[in-house]
Amino acid sequence: MSLEKIKNNILTQNNRCTDQPMFIVEKEVVDGGIDTEFADEFYYYDYDEDECFGYEEGSDEYEKFEQMEEDDNLPSNVVRHGMRRRWQFVQAFFTEAGAQDYIDQDGHNLGKSRIYGWGSYRNDEFREIRNAIIQGGVK
Repeated sequence: MSLEKIKNNILTQNNRCTDQPMFIVEKEVVDGGIDTEFADEFYYYDYDEDECFGYEEGSDEYEKFEQMEEDDNLPSNVVRHGMRRRWQFVQAFFTEAGAQDYIDQDGHNLGKSRIYGWGSYRNDEFREIRNAIIQGGVK
């Protein structure tokens, strides 16, 4: 993408109510093995089959294990674990269009992803370069 195109995108994009935003591509990460007392979600791990059930909502196997646990009939090789979902930084961009281009090119490697408008408050380096792009050169 040319500097002129980046400049045009900076000047015409929706800044999401943020002064001089950077646009961050994030991917969803699932952290498993969390103590169930501190977890937001749960899954069952079958140690004999080396399989997880419950990451996907509405899994028939998850429902089956949940019922078995409720009936106090869960096999000894199946354990309930906690998990949390979080957003992890992948790349930063001057424009939302640049972030979307990245997702279009590499989204297949990210899984679930999003673009987040992140502020650049007190980030003098980013602001200096962003302003240089708008002004047409480095001074």
